[in-house]
Amino acid sequence: MNRIALVGFMGAGKTTVGKLLAEKLRWCFFDSDEEMEKRTGSTVSELLSKDPEGFRRLEAETIRELLAEEQMVLATGGGAVTRRETLELLLLKATVVYLEVPLEVLWERTGKEEGAAVRPLLKDGFAKFQELFCQRESSYKRAHLHIDGREEPEAIVERIIAGRRNGSSGHNQAESRGE
Repeated sequence: MNRIALVGFMGAGKTTVGKLLAEKLRWCFFDSDEEMEKRTGSTVSELLSKDPEGFRRLEAETIRELLAEEQMVLATGGGAVTRRETLELLLLKATVVYLEVPLEVLWERTGKEEGAAVRPLLKDGFAKFQELFCQRESSYKRAHLHIDGREEPEAIVERIIAGRRNGSSGHNQAESRGE
């Protein structure tokens, strides 16, 4: 399979790792959130606040179109896996990699990153953040490969490449986490 899709909660490092991975593989890189913003001229926050269900439909359509590309790395939005059809398509068309990061680390990272002030979810406090993470976690865990997202991005890229080379597709996830 010549496609890799990165999934995980906001702050997991999907875009950072995705860009490095695509560069290392000499593949194209896409960020589904950035692609939606380019197509609509609105920010993800604006799109979500106007019409959450419409946002998920647009996200699904965008991901479906991007998955037509070969030799590509896709960083998905944190909630892309909430739509069953989108998750199933990702699992079918790409090697799906879950960047696994503990909730407390995600909370700390997202509060410090550029643009944190515009993330609506952060304004709702830690309890809402935790609730959303817990709702999505089982979907993230359906990924073919689980990688510890606390490592340096370069190390994560190497683990993803090694995991794909070793044919890890959900059966050897503990090894890919270094256990």
